[in-house]
Amino acid sequence: MVGRVERGGGRTKVRGLWSLIRENRRRSILLLFTLWVGLGLLGALTGMAWFGRPGVWLGAGAASLLWLVLIFLARRQGASMILRMSGARPVEAEHQPQLLNVVAEMALAAALSEPPQTYILEDDAPNAFAIDAGSEKTCLVVTSGLLEILDRDELQGVVAHEVGHILNDDVRLMTLAGTLLGGIVLVADVFLQSVLHGRRIGRRISSPLVSRGWWTLLPVPLALICSLLTPIVARFIYVLLRKEREYLADATAVRLTRYPAGLASALEKIAASTVPAVLANSVVAPMFIVQPVGMSSLGNLGGDTHPPVRDRIVILRSLDRSVGLRSYRKAFQKVVRKAATFFAADDLAQAEDYAPREPSTENAFPGYASGGGRRGLRDLLRAVNAHAFLPCVCGLTVKVPPVARHAILACPRCGRELAVPQALRVEEAETGVPEQAAPRQVYHRIGAGWESVVCTCGNLMQLSPAFRGRLVQCKKCGAATSVLPATPDPNEAVPPERA
Repeated sequence: MVGRVERGGGRTKVRGLWSLIRENRRRSILLLFTLWVGLGLLGALTGMAWFGRPGVWLGAGAASLLWLVLIFLARRQGASMILRMSGARPVEAEHQPQLLNVVAEMALAAALSEPPQTYILEDDAPNAFAIDAGSEKTCLVVTSGLLEILDRDELQGVVAHEVGHILNDDVRLMTLAGTLLGGIVLVADVFLQSVLHGRRIGRRISSPLVSRGWWTLLPVPLALICSLLTPIVARFIYVLLRKEREYLADATAVRLTRYPAGLASALEKIAASTVPAVLANSVVAPMFIVQPVGMSSLGNLGGDTHPPVRDRIVILRSLDRSVGLRSYRKAFQKVVRKAATFFAADDLAQAEDYAPREPSTENAFPGYASGGGRRGLRDLLRAVNAHAFLPCVCGLTVKVPPVARHAILACPRCGRELAVPQALRVEEAETGVPEQAAPRQVYHRIGAGWESVVCTCGNLMQLSPAFRGRLVQCKKCGAATSVLPATPDPNEAVPPERA
């Protein structure tokens, strides 16, 4: 454990990290004030450029109103907007129990009131990030590329790093900052486009107001300069807030796992990847555990969104005798050669160092949580995207996309007819035939691979090869379905395989 548990509100806090949380709240207030000033100045100059002196208050008022709307969206819809933009899909226990077990372990070690909702992003670039979903809920997103290359200890280190961001209240600050930054960039871009392609400002410059004095021309170039500088300054603030928090999240991960070599090895694998990230933009890039390939905080202007990965790895590799905040602080100052100002004095006073644990001996293979290599990973992605798995008694598993319209498919191997759950549900909806609810249905597994179960309400549920439960609960209606294991067929001569 990392400290004494104190409960208040919805999210559990851990004593010894309160100063970090207070500091993040102070920074949130400073960030909100700075962005409000920048957005208000941009609005005032834009209003003056378009409407003259009366437009100053109009523009500043509109900018302040937009600022309030952005805060509301950041708190209520920030996470959902990022998730929709990324295309990430939620992972359920029947999809990937190994991944969710690791997340639950780290949430328990951090004394969180509930584990973060886990999502998978279809992206070959290995990476991960956490975001605040509001109402004391958080989300953890991992890419498919990450699951493909990490073993259990490495995956645990990455998850612990992201849980550290949650524990230290970083995710709330960064989700808020990311949403506000996106709004400011959008406003500045709209103004620049209106200047470059619009006519209203041109009419203003050629109006009789110009004859009243050269000062009437000032709002236009000032607004242009402000629209260019405001997003850049906002990005700098955003990135500076994030950089030192990466070191602190690494230190927290070391305390949670007591195995710094796992996170160090994961960072080495992630940094060695040359695959560009699908979701690589100036708003989301700082949220990743490692800066995406070819992505800087300011686009063509350069600037890293993260501290050097090499320094982070060297610090973690040097923690071979003791793990904890004090040990990490000492290693940080030795490698980076500057004071670790992000560690609060009262946190260090209460911190304890421990001996590192031994590496895991079981499940210590790359792709531990991918479901069996590249093929298993593809099946996992199919499952979270609502594909149906139709196992045949001959051993073949037919994978059907959710857009299939045929109610019956023939097995390519033996010709047996297989029912397609999605098509059956679509036909029921189109014909208006009411579904017959059952108090408890029983599903008998056919094989050991992926299989799809249709709830009595029509919802599609997926069972992964790693699923060992006896019940699966529908997320739509809450009904439980009993799952019986497959009965070995002594006469089965054809080994099971996947299409």
